Order: sequence, then C-alpha cells, then structure tokens
Amino acid sequence: MWTNDTQRIAFKQGGGILTLFGLPFLGMGLWAAYAAATGQMTHSETGQPASPWFGVPLGLLFALIGAALVLGRAGTIIDREQGQVTTWWGLLVPFRRVVHRLSDFVAVRVDQKVVRTRNGDHTVYPIMLERADDEVAIRQTRNATQARQVAERVASFLNLPLRDATGDTVVERDAAQLDESVRDRARREGKQLTWPTEPPGCRVRCAPSGDEVTIELPRTGFNLGLAIRVVAGFAVPVVAAVFLRSFLAGFGDEGFVRWILLGVFGVLFVLAPLATVSLRAVWIMRMRERVSVSPRELRIDRLFPLGRRSIKIPAEELEEFDVSRGVAPSHMAARFRRRSIIARSDDASCVFGSGLRDDERQWVHDAIRYVLVHGRPPRIDWPAVRETPWETGS
Repeated sequence: MWTNDTQRIAFKQGGGILTLFGLPFLGMGLWAAYAAATGQMTHSETGQPASPWFGVPLGLLFALIGAALVLGRAGTIIDREQGQVTTWWGLLVPFRRVVHRLSDFVAVRVDQKVVRTRNGDHTVYPIMLERADDEVAIRQTRNATQARQVAERVASFLNLPLRDATGDTVVERDAAQLDESVRDRARREGKQLTWPTEPPGCRVRCAPSGDEVTIELPRTGFNLGLAIRVVAGFAVPVVAAVFLRSFLAGFGDEGFVRWILLGVFGVLFVLAPLATVSLRAVWIMRMRERVSVSPRELRIDRLFPLGRRSIKIPAEELEEFDVSRGVAPSHMAARFRRRSIIARSDDASCVFGSGLRDDERQWVHDAIRYVLVHGRPPRIDWPAVRETPWETGS
C-alpha cells in the first residue's frame, strides 16, 4: 500500500493477505508446541510421547513465523519538503526508524531478484533509491508492471533518472523522458529505419491490411528451457511431500490435527505446484501467437487450448521495445531462458517470440518497429497469414 501528495510519498508493507497467510502458522505452531510440551504428540510407530526437545522448538519456530506475518509492518516515507527519506519497521507500530538525506540520492533503480522458498523460486522486483556508495529499498513487488509504475512515479516525483536493471543491460532514462514512446524517441533522434530483409527459411508469416501488418509466429513447442522448468517444478513438490510425511509422522495416527495439516500443506505445497507446472507446460507448447501492428497500436493475440488472450498497447504509450531474455544477467534463469521480444508501457507488458530463431526474432522486432515509426512498409511479398489453422488452433 502507498499514498502520495504534492510533497510526500509513503509506502507501507505488511498486513492484508500476509495476515491471513500467517494465522495458520501461528495457530498450528502454538498448538504443536503445547502438544509436545504436554506429551500429546506421539510417535506413529511406538505410540510413546515424542520428545519435547524436538516438538517445542519446531512449534515455536512456526509460531514466530506466523506472528511476524500477522503483526509485521514496514514502510518508507519520502518527504520533499523535509528533504529526507525515512525507513521504519515494527510490529503493528514502528519500533525503529532510520532517516536519510534526500539530496544524497542520485537515481531510482528497479531491479530483479530470485527469492527461493520451500514452495519454489519466484521473481521479485525491488525498487530502490541509489546513492554513490549504497542504496535504500523503498518497495518490493512480484508484479513487473507494478514495479515499473511505482519506480516511474518516484523518479518523476524526485526528478531523478530511472535505471531499469530487469533486462540484459541497465537502461537509464531521464525524468523528463520517462513517458516518451518508442516512436517519438526514434523521431526525436532522427532515426531513419529500413524494412528488414527476410532471413533464409523464415517460418514467420506476414500480411498487410491497410496500414496494419499482421505477423503470425510458429508455436514455441518443447525446448530446453521448458524442460528445465518442468523438471524443477516437479522436484519441488516431491521434496515437499517427503518433508511433509516426515513431519506429520510425529503426530501419530490419531487426532484430527494430522489430517488438517496434511490437507492444508498437501494442497499448498504438493498438489497445487504439480497441477500448475503440468498445465503451464501444455499451454506453452500448444500456444500460438499473432502480432498486429499499426502506427496506432501494437496488439499480441495468444490462442491457448481453452481460450484466447489479447494484449493491446497504444503506440503513443509503448515506451520500451527490445529483444532480451527479460531477466538480469545475475538471474539464475539468464543462462537457460531464450531471448524474446519485450514490449512495455506503464500499464502493460508483453513477452513474445521465444520460439523463434535469432534471425527470425530480430526480423520480427525490426519489422514491428518500422511500422510503429513509419507506417505501412513499402512492399511485402510474404505468404498470406493462414486464417483457418490459427482460428482452429491446429
């Protein structure tokens, strides 16, 4: 949550969904510690009370994690009038505050990091204020578009450059050019683009219609990157199942607590990840992509086995359009992920073309950029887009 006015921006983290997520940990942790201390936790094989030296610390650990999620709060206040940045943390109310001079900061940075948890790895996007020798984190989110919006708002508020480190290279933009589109940037820089030459054996199909060009891309199919993700996705719930079985053995064969824990943690950490990985793999393999571009907008249509999804970005709002892996070089996926075409605006972000060869991907990128800047290409001698296979998903 964050609020802002003409002189102040305040960020606050904690509460909400984290409170709901922490309540089961707090309740079950306290019950497990109590059961271990009073001899109600028994071994499944012998029926004898389990040692409290194992059950009590483990239960208290879960209770502490739950208490931190339920009661933990943190925040950042950026005050232009006072010329300071204040970070704080506490349990419901601030316990500790750190004040920084606003004039020390030289840029706003949005980064990309991997957080490893028992339920798998996920990517987060921290937003930071940079100084000459260090940085101060002000917000973190798992949504790349939201991180971009917040970072641009802060950079514009402080009149500082924005450094985007979520791709292959760090892209820096001045505060005055944060909302400049790809088309306007090319025209301001006086770039004269030419229609790209078709690469040999290109599988891409292209057809013009008025001032709009439609480009149909081949299916991604099964590749090394997808295989690694499937194997990693299946490994996490298998390890979680083994751990869950060992943990629940300490509760014995009687009592409803064991079955409640089995149901809750089994669904969250075993069944849900397995189903998610399997369905995502099938969707990626069967997906088709069609790109429609004109001087007015860029539209990417994706046809899945059970439906269609479209993303539209107006040309005047398209601020970034590059060929990239979409991850920072330090990201663990950088060595495995294939390059894609990435289109971003303040409100939307789209990644497509990962199933193309490098020369095909560059051709599609250059063709789209040409149409955005100059309009309809001078001539296209490509085969027409196949309507029937696309519409039927075959």
